[in-house]
Amino acid sequence: MSECLKSKLVNTRKHHVCFGCGREIPSGSQAFCETWVDDTINTTYLCLVCESFASTVLEYGDEYSEHSLPECDPELWECRRIEIEEGDKMNKRLMKKTKERCKQFLVENGWKHDVDNDDGDYESYYKTTHPIVDIGNDEIVFVDNNGDFLHLPVNYYALIGGLIECQMIDMGYKSV
Repeated sequence: MSECLKSKLVNTRKHHVCFGCGREIPSGSQAFCETWVDDTINTTYLCLVCESFASTVLEYGDEYSEHSLPECDPELWECRRIEIEEGDKMNKRLMKKTKERCKQFLVENGWKHDVDNDDGDYESYYKTTHPIVDIGNDEIVFVDNNGDFLHLPVNYYALIGGLIECQMIDMGYKSV
């Protein structure tokens, strides 16, 4: 009987094959890296779908063979796959809309888009006598002459709160 020594959510650095279903896990994706011991020590990777499915369907100590998880309950596995993968697509679309709303808010309130300072990961916005506001995929960063001093999630209301707290806008701001 195999024993799981460690299970950890990781961002993969190279592509792997999911032990549970056999689908490819591309590099840069999230997956569960598990270390197992029986006669030897083995490392396997489970995609998010298989980890969610296994934690719902299997009891502690249940074993399954390589690439066999979808066979346990094909309909439930497919439902879980759709739920997780479509949910991820929806989150990305929502994040993109939120990021666009934050950029629009800055422009409507006097910031200028600094196209010369865009490095691909962040878009910079400046306003005379104010720190720069960089908007990335995962965060909003306020930067002054001493460096970055405030990191916020990409969230419209967090941006407004940060700007008010740092006295970069007053209460008469233009909402978008």
